[in-house]
Amino acid sequence: MSERFPKMMSFGLIVLLAALYTLGLYFQLYWRLTWYDRMLHLLGGFWVGFVASGFIFFDRFVSRRLSRAIVVGIVSAIIVGTVWELFELIVGFTALIDPTYAADTMSDFICDIIGGIAGACYYVMRIKNTSVWIPKK
Repeated sequence: MSERFPKMMSFGLIVLLAALYTLGLYFQLYWRLTWYDRMLHLLGGFWVGFVASGFIFFDRFVSRRLSRAIVVGIVSAIIVGTVWELFELIVGFTALIDPTYAADTMSDFICDIIGGIAGACYYVMRIKNTSVWIPKK
């Protein structure tokens, strides 16, 4: 795998996320399309899992197991997802008194975690240059 691939992919994903986020706010897509928020949380979680795995597995001597990638994806997605939900509260995009707040936040976390696992697994799969599900002998 090219040394540039993880950097280019992570840069491309963050640019895509920023563009989709901006478009979503400008055209009020978060309120018009029920799936739009979930899609962005899945992509955001994917980016977080991918980048976090890059930091964790940067050292060649660290074991690049699928189980470690899943843990990295889950933990990083929960941390960044929590920070994002706090940001939404602080800037006023959502409110605790909103009757849909709890369901929306849980949906966001689930999408963050699924995306984080997928991003971390994809990173490990690309690093090993083989299927992540089949261990090398």
